[in-house]
Amino acid sequence: MENREDSQGINVEEGFRQLEQIIKNMEGGSQSLEAAFADYQKGIALIQNLDKTLTDMEKRLEIFNKMTGELEVQDE
Repeated sequence: MENREDSQGINVEEGFRQLEQIIKNMEGGSQSLEAAFADYQKGIALIQNLDKTLTDMEKRLEIFNKMTGELEVQDE
């Protein structure tokens, strides 16, 4: 399976790992205000990039599925 990368050059799995680490750091409460704010900004950017990447992947799957007439993407 292809290891899809977002516009920042990281794959989706790595993006989620980084996001989890940011959340752990912020929940720990030992960061300075400046470090917490920097992590917050990085987390927001990661979420936006991951959302775009996943949305693009979903669109590609929908096109592929229409072309092959096989699986259907189910909405939540």
